[in-house]
Amino acid sequence: KDFDLEKCEHGEALKFIVKKNPHNPRGGEMKLYLRMQVEERAVQIWGSQEALEAEIEAREEKKVEAKSRKYNRNLKALRMAARSSLYKKDISAHVHEYTDEVYHEDKDEYSQTCATCGHINTYEKM
Repeated sequence: KDFDLEKCEHGEALKFIVKKNPHNPRGGEMKLYLRMQVEERAVQIWGSQEALEAEIEAREEKKVEAKSRKYNRNLKALRMAARSSLYKKDISAHVHEYTDEVYHEDKDEYSQTCATCGHINTYEKM
């Protein structure tokens, strides 16, 4: 949960009014809180008004970036559907380039790590 309107270490639970949802009559009921109380609780949680505004801006930027990624993904899929002959998927296998082996005395095993992907190869020597 991003919000903390129930009872918590920041204080008592906020009071609310329960009303029917006007947008969807079969949907659940809405909890309506006082804006002033919600804003005070947000400042308590984030510490200051500046920190709260910085968090809001960061979330907005994250939201815009996610929309941009989704748009680019859908655009690429559309281009691939329209002109699939231009897009070939790279299906070549990755060849690991392992570093020097490291001996682990506690497990009596050796391991190597791939320099490109980080894969760890663990083995025993007889």
